Parts: sequence; structure tokens; C-alpha cells
Amino acid sequence: MMIIEREIEYEDNGKPFQGVIAYDDSNQGPAPGILISHAWGGQGEFDANKAR
Repeated sequence: MMIIEREIEYEDNGKPFQGVIAYDDSNQGPAPGILISHAWGGQGEFDANKAR
């Protein structure tokens, strides 16, 4: 199992945002997902560790 992590960019209502996607590259099919939302101060290492 290897966790792949990469930054993504997306828009909501015309405003640009950045996020991070983390996934297990050994999974070959559909898999459930979890959305982790950071606190008001922005994304930090705590949030990244929870995603991993």
C-alpha cells in the first residue's frame, strides 16, 4: 500500500480554491471517500495527517 498525495485546484461560485487528495494507489476499483474540512485558520499538517 502506498498513499499518493497531490494538490488539486477547483472553483466554487467562480472563486478558486486549493485542496489535497490522498489515496491508496493499490486500490484498482471504486472506493469510499472521506471529506476532511480544515478549521478557519487554513489547512495544516494535522489535516494532512488525518487524510493520510
